[in-house]
Amino acid sequence: MWELFEDDEENDLFWAELAAQRPGRDGAGLEDPEALGKRDIDRAFDWSQFINKHEVSPTWLAEMKEAYPKALEVDYASQSMVDSLALKQRQAYDLVVNQALQHARHKASMLTVPRPRQLLYHADGRAGTGKSFTIHCISGQLQQQLPVNPVQRAAPTGVAAHGINGRTLHSLFRLPISASKLDPLSPGTLRSLQATLKDCTTLIMDEKSMLSLSVLAFLDQRLRQIFPRADMPFGGMDIGLWGDFFQLPPVKAKALYNDEALKNQYDILGQALYKLFDRTVELDLVMRQQGDDPEQQKFRNALEGLRNNDITQDHWRLLATRVQGNLSAAEIATFDNALRIYGKKKVVNTYNHEKMRDLGVPVKQIKAQHTGTGAAAAEWEKGGNLHKTLPLCLGARVMLTENSWSERGLIGQRRSRHC
Repeated sequence: MWELFEDDEENDLFWAELAAQRPGRDGAGLEDPEALGKRDIDRAFDWSQFINKHEVSPTWLAEMKEAYPKALEVDYASQSMVDSLALKQRQAYDLVVNQALQHARHKASMLTVPRPRQLLYHADGRAGTGKSFTIHCISGQLQQQLPVNPVQRAAPTGVAAHGINGRTLHSLFRLPISASKLDPLSPGTLRSLQATLKDCTTLIMDEKSMLSLSVLAFLDQRLRQIFPRADMPFGGMDIGLWGDFFQLPPVKAKALYNDEALKNQYDILGQALYKLFDRTVELDLVMRQQGDDPEQQKFRNALEGLRNNDITQDHWRLLATRVQGNLSAAEIATFDNALRIYGKKKVVNTYNHEKMRDLGVPVKQIKAQHTGTGAAAAEWEKGGNLHKTLPLCLGARVMLTENSWSERGLIGQRRSRHC
């Protein structure tokens, strides 16, 4: 008995599927535009031209790092750049530079000049107050004034480290990504780190909001192992915590400002260390959104309200003018390639699928090779977010999910075009 359809569109689709079912065919000839890798454009494309085109060994990245090392020094910082610093920026600059120069005088005097008191300080500043620029000026001037570079720059994430031409804390100090304890360095790794840090007296850490109490404790333990002054916090090294506590906290860990009861020994140690930071410079002049016209002033006020959880109706009205329904089609189109943030992975996968489909180019589905019992049946969430098939095409956007080579910008969340 044939089923009758009241909906004309659904009826047409049914008859199209039925018409495709003739001897020797099962209806597969009706192309599904969503079936990436199985469309006519995909099957007709000559993929052989890309097979074995690039010989990439498992050690390729390590070989590239060795062949093309990147010196972690900042570009030249002129005196005019230093002179352009705002008042609080200059205070932070003078604090760090004078301390480093005092260390250099102590070393050059064969220890007759007293060693300066260890400097543990905060440099606070909301987004746009010129923290990165100030760090650049500090690093550049010390590189120019001293025969050896006394500054190391680091951050909890690859993106933040790349922004200050530094390294991630975990990479620089060989800290574990996720572990309940810190194991001592092997003799060979210890000697290598001591050689790398032999001239360092100052560590600048950016994005302190994402730094956890346990990581601060790990850093203290590691520096005590590296430097001979193991009786002092952080091996006696000067430490600066730069950033804004109004920004993102650490993931699944206790923030530095945590005031709850603690049980983990590293969290307890980290809290005691955090309380030793007794100097603060607050960068309070927003440099990024400058301008005196009324619209720019309103925008700065709205950002400040969002930051302090103090939203007014005026802020809401201003931000509401940017709702999609209030924008022209041309302005909406300018966001077509913008990075989007979604709350669920399913929505992310759907969006990525649609963008690849709409490129209108051949797509190849690369099948995974499964090893281990039950691997083929495992869901992608349990396989390190690795899917059973990976769609690839020319022009697709690629995002790295780990810090492969932060010195060269190959960091997690870095995007590029695949070709």
